[in-house]
Amino acid sequence: MKNEIKFSIITPVYNGQKYISRFFKSIKQIDFNNKYFELIIIIDDKNHKIFKIIEKKTKHLPNKKIIINPSRLGPGLSRNKGLNISKGKYILFLDFDDFLKSNALKVLKNSIKNNPDFVGFNFEKKDNKTIKNCRKDFKYISKSKNKRIMNFLMGEIDGSVIFTCIKKQIIIDNKILFEKELHEDIYFIFRVYFYSNKFNLINKSLYIKYNENTSI
Repeated sequence: MKNEIKFSIITPVYNGQKYISRFFKSIKQIDFNNKYFELIIIIDDKNHKIFKIIEKKTKHLPNKKIIINPSRLGPGLSRNKGLNISKGKYILFLDFDDFLKSNALKVLKNSIKNNPDFVGFNFEKKDNKTIKNCRKDFKYISKSKNKRIMNFLMGEIDGSVIFTCIKKQIIIDNKILFEKELHEDIYFIFRVYFYSNKFNLINKSLYIKYNENTSI
């Protein structure tokens, strides 16, 4: 492995005090050399007390960046800030109230060897019970771009960005950014599917999505 950052994990934080322990447990358990990934946290909250806690929790990471927004921007525009300073070849979006599985980056490293534009992966939902392999849309992510886009517009493909690892160059080349709207994921990931030619799909759960009352 060359001495370069392979993955940038971008996470906006708003009203996230109660998720701190769980989130950083996830980061600490990542089974991957921390020289080769970076964590970018954007604090989108007027309560900047969380900054000192996050700074302390990330001391062990050689590659981390913490941004404090002067006023609330929302998750989409906060993610844009993270994208602008990211150095990773591939981008992952991780929500602060969720959990990345410890083997996620190792699995993704093997899946980016052929330089795909994106890698889609499965996830679990956790509430009172755990539901595994929640993505049921892989059969609709067609190699034919026309079919892929038609299936997306018909609502057959998940519109979230958090279950996809995206090559940064695709984002840069096509000026893909988040808009200031609710459900801003949908237009972002639509453009990723539109401009991508080569991709891999992994039917392994690499991400745990917690059902929280405070989630957007």
